[in-house]
Amino acid sequence: MKTTVLVIDPDAEYFRDKLLADFPGIRVLTAHGLRDVGDKAAEADVLGAMGSKMIFQEELLEKAGKLKWIQAFTTGTDKITPLKSFRKETVLTTTRGMHGAQMAEMALMQMLALARDLPRMLRNQADARWDRFLQRRLYGKTVVILGVGISGEGLASRCKAMGMRVIGVTGTPRQSPNFDRMVKRTELETAVKDADFLAIVVPYEKETHKIVNARIFAAMKPTAYLVNIARGGVLDEQDLLVALREKKIAGAALDVFDVEPLPPDNPLWREPNVIITPHHAGQSDVYNEQVYDIFAPNLRCYLENRYTEMRNLIEH
Repeated sequence: MKTTVLVIDPDAEYFRDKLLADFPGIRVLTAHGLRDVGDKAAEADVLGAMGSKMIFQEELLEKAGKLKWIQAFTTGTDKITPLKSFRKETVLTTTRGMHGAQMAEMALMQMLALARDLPRMLRNQADARWDRFLQRRLYGKTVVILGVGISGEGLASRCKAMGMRVIGVTGTPRQSPNFDRMVKRTELETAVKDADFLAIVVPYEKETHKIVNARIFAAMKPTAYLVNIARGGVLDEQDLLVALREKKIAGAALDVFDVEPLPPDNPLWREPNVIITPHHAGQSDVYNEQVYDIFAPNLRCYLENRYTEMRNLIEH
């Protein structure tokens, strides 16, 4: 019997055509979103989709009784593994490692936008107003990067190229040419005291839940900025609002949130020194190609019963 692969993605046909060309012996079903899945979930041996709560809901996995393997098109699996209908015997893999370049570029863009006050420039342009104001440069400034994985390393190398001092905060400090020094997570409060920027790229897990909170903001300089491109759960949003309103920090650029999409009534939308982007950091113009370069080799391993050789195999 043919292995049935279900791909849920706005570009599902891209993956279908590539998979059928490379694996003519399989069957591929497609859906553009959860609403389009219908009875297809019950037929799937393999599921490929973004690891978001917009896709992974109890009903989907309850219907997928034959499911043996999930290839998440994301790094995070925190919207998948907590589901009651997620069976422990289901193989789970991610696309960890492919997001480093785009994540680092987004964080650097946010830092520049905050330092140069890009929103003010755009408002002035819209109003045809010639308004010259003080410009802050990144050169010579200090950035503390919370999370020293692939994205953190990528951001560090770009910050060093901009002439910045780079401090890494991680659970496993080590030597790296892109960092001036590294410290343990328990030293975060001390590390941020000299920071001009705190960039969060740490994975979300129990140990990092709201790791950036009122205590951290109290330690930061009032001229410092926060950038979060990691996960909403690593940041205490209420504490951030207080810090912004009490001017304990100068501003923030946020790409991820506790609730996504960010509700229209969330006060962060209206904070004057906040830049909001809709979870763009991990995206790129070659995202599908990046996913497929992991999905296809993993599928070959799956078909040949070489599960332990699959890339980014998640223990759960």
